[in-house]
Amino acid sequence: MMSTTFTDAFLRTAEQHAAWGAEQLEALERVLPAGPWTADLDQCVYQSAGRTVRVGLLGTYDESERSWLWAWANPGLQGSAVVAASERIAGFGRADDVPELREPGVDLAGFADPRRAAEALAFVGMGVLGAPGYIGQSAGPGTRVPGCSGTPRTRW
Repeated sequence: MMSTTFTDAFLRTAEQHAAWGAEQLEALERVLPAGPWTADLDQCVYQSAGRTVRVGLLGTYDESERSWLWAWANPGLQGSAVVAASERIAGFGRADDVPELREPGVDLAGFADPRRAAEALAFVGMGVLGAPGYIGQSAGPGTRVPGCSGTPRTRW
């Protein structure tokens, strides 16, 4: 059966991080405005508007499949430094019984707005990590890659 909403466990986790997370995203937008960007995943570095921040990948959203894959489950990135933080999200999901965080992928096809659902996953991942924000960028046709920025629990 296709899911059309998140589990109660996921929604409770989202609520815990909502106010703080929204504040963090606003602060990140002030410090790291939109513009041309580059990323070096091997070095965990993202550059935009003359600013450089350390990043880690949270996951990827595939528009055609309407699915989310956590970075820790991406076979091409497993064990790399850029996905180390996302592995802690899976641990949280297992410990707190949040299926959307512990499973490698989340089918979003049943959601009214799958892209927004993917943003919710990235937002909650950012909150679980205590990251000071996340940056969502296109990684090619039909693929979006949100990465968390900065050091966990560091405010801008």
